[in-house]
Amino acid sequence: MPNASFIDDFTRCIDKVHVHFDNIIVIGDLNYDLVKPDKSQPLHTVCDIFDFTNLIKTPTCFMKDAPPSMLDVILTNRPSLLFNITNSTCGISDWHNMISCVIKGAAPPPKKNEKLSVAHTNISMRGSSVRQWVSSLLMLLMFLMTWMTSTGLMKSSSPMF
Repeated sequence: MPNASFIDDFTRCIDKVHVHFDNIIVIGDLNYDLVKPDKSQPLHTVCDIFDFTNLIKTPTCFMKDAPPSMLDVILTNRPSLLFNITNSTCGISDWHNMISCVIKGAAPPPKKNEKLSVAHTNISMRGSSVRQWVSSLLMLLMFLMTWMTSTGLMKSSSPMF
């Protein structure tokens, strides 16, 4: 189980995000096994505080010689905005499944005489280091946040951190 400092830092981070954004989604491996309530109580407490729902309902981690566990989560305070939740093997990890979801929403139409540019990024693990792969994901995330702010889908405000 992760130490108390992680859950404290995580809670502070979500608290700062919560002040600026109405819709929050947390996706990833938080290292709390939700199959075992006694080992995941700190995460359940955070979910209660922020009214988060975990959309992953089945185990995501299948280590050899160990029972299945559910370390990966999709937490959100707006579950009705997400659909097509997946939890499937992907061949990249030895024991973790890949989780994903689709976010409901629509972009406003471009203003008159404004062209909408679309960037395409091909992210592949083949021939890439994990560092290069993570760097590509972060660049894609920065592009999406910039685009969402410029189209009004996400409000721009003072820095969160």
